[in-house]
Amino acid sequence: MKYLSAILMTLFFMSETVAQRDTAYEEVMSQLLEDNLGEIEESEIADEIEELLDNPIDINNASQEELLRIPLLDNRRAAAIIRYRKSHGGFDNKNELFLVPELNDKIARWISYFITIAPATKSVNIFSYSKITLRSRIQSDLQLRKAYTENKFAGNRLKSYNRILYYGNYFSAGILTDKDPGEKSYTDFISGFIQINTKTFLNKIILGNYIIEAGGGLILWSPYNYRKGSEVIIPISNFRNRSKPYKSSGEYGYLSGAAASLSSGIIEFTPFLSLKKIDASLDSTGNINSFRYDGYHRSSTELAINSNTKEFTYGALIKINPLENLTVGLTTVAYQYDRDIASLALRKIQNHSINFVYVNSLINVNGETAMFKNHLSSITSIVFTPVEDMKIGFSYRNYSPGFYSVTGNSFGENMNSKNEKGFYCSVEANTRFGLFSVYYDIYYFPNVKNNFPSKGKDFLMTYKYKLNKTNGLYLLYKNESSEKLSDKETYPFLEPQSRRRYRIELTNFFRDRIRFKTRFEYVRFISASKKENGFLIYQDARYKPIENLAAYARIVFFDTDSYDSRLYVYENDLEGLLTNGLMYGEGIKWYLLIKYIIKEFSISLKYSELYKPFEDKLGSGYSEIGGNTDNRISFQIDYALK
Repeated sequence: MKYLSAILMTLFFMSETVAQRDTAYEEVMSQLLEDNLGEIEESEIADEIEELLDNPIDINNASQEELLRIPLLDNRRAAAIIRYRKSHGGFDNKNELFLVPELNDKIARWISYFITIAPATKSVNIFSYSKITLRSRIQSDLQLRKAYTENKFAGNRLKSYNRILYYGNYFSAGILTDKDPGEKSYTDFISGFIQINTKTFLNKIILGNYIIEAGGGLILWSPYNYRKGSEVIIPISNFRNRSKPYKSSGEYGYLSGAAASLSSGIIEFTPFLSLKKIDASLDSTGNINSFRYDGYHRSSTELAINSNTKEFTYGALIKINPLENLTVGLTTVAYQYDRDIASLALRKIQNHSINFVYVNSLINVNGETAMFKNHLSSITSIVFTPVEDMKIGFSYRNYSPGFYSVTGNSFGENMNSKNEKGFYCSVEANTRFGLFSVYYDIYYFPNVKNNFPSKGKDFLMTYKYKLNKTNGLYLLYKNESSEKLSDKETYPFLEPQSRRRYRIELTNFFRDRIRFKTRFEYVRFISASKKENGFLIYQDARYKPIENLAAYARIVFFDTDSYDSRLYVYENDLEGLLTNGLMYGEGIKWYLLIKYIIKEFSISLKYSELYKPFEDKLGSGYSEIGGNTDNRISFQIDYALK
């Protein structure tokens, strides 16, 4: 069956085009982010996906760590690819992915988006491969918000973004500028990097802005990590030990300075240094009340705390491979500030951790334990593959209430490595009747406000089935139960609440040019004080009349009783942007997105509109709009030179 699949997929790979690249981008982003609830606008994950699609990994020379850059690829499957490569003398074409025993057809096709088969060469000139990409983007609300009518912000309402990236065989570099709406300077945020890959003992050097990802993210990780969602296995098997350049416009979660990777045999040593200025809210004594992560410098209050605190960071990451199937990581990091953190009465934060990953054809076991002062946080996970196309995962986390990390971003309900205990189990089964994905997570917060411990549990089940060659079905059920501290100041208590979501979605393809997607979703919110309902229905369409032109359109009708019964919907957007639209109240949301490619140029234009007929204003505070319409226009141009 594997050989038959490989033969049948040959035509697919022989006909790859720019249009298919756009289709891949849409599929990948939707798969990764559709059920990651939260209102997000941009993320490091979008830049990572784009880079991989535009600069795919050479599967015949990539290390396991490099293969793990591929979204949804875990250590077990990455190790399986390397084993196949060694035993067969490399991959001759992408179709051979379908012959790797640990890869089902879905995963093999997914990986094919991100890899290439580079021609064998005796020597590589430093300038034999060179690529430059440029991107410029502007966005603007068409309605004036309260901050602009009352002159509360220093700048105009435009949001702008400009970036240039260079890729070579041994050298890459980039610089970007970003301006948020209301900011005065078009270079309010500037980020850049230089990376040198030497392929020697000094394996890699990064200068400028970069990220360290260590273990499961208890003390060091990028701003983005996988949350609980329809991908039920990857969040607990996503362990890494690496440094990488920071190429995104988010103004937090990165380091700024230098990092180097030195490797010899089974050991890789990565020391790093960082010095940068950050935003922090201060108390009356000048101590840090909280760090500001939004990056806004619009109003007089925000401008007053712009870069008012110095952060000096240093540390090291050691990766050891004592056995072929075993990786051990040791991490230490220290953050030194020029002010005390009021809640800790400290200027210096130190963390240490140890992590491990063991993989073979049947299991993937990983874990990390981290320390802050005398407080420990840990997570341990195991994923079984008892039969082909089936995975069973278990994960236990125990995060101390007294634990503290500055850039931790680990798996859990709150994603912060602190004050949480939880047990997570999941099953993914790809059968001839469809793809079933299930998880159950139970968690407990030992210490919350007013010393009221709280608990919660999540259950999710999804089902995906290809009805025929042109039609697909997707079902989702999710039940979230939690406890929320009431707003009663005299006698506060924990109030149980639950949210149940039901979704049905149909996808229809017509001759590869037209794709329709229809969704109905219902939510039921229950607490001790109220019961609410909400629903949405949308019709989504993609039309590609010619290979280099694509149009995306969607209209959403929604009606919820309040914010508590809200719903989120992932939207197609300009490349590099992520939007999970928030829907509550009653209204209509629609958008039109057009992408056109002219040789090395790509032009994208999007118009979106939110209409709430029974409202006389939208938003609140400085974001308030007079009227019932909130609309926005976005424009982007990309240029690639090889």
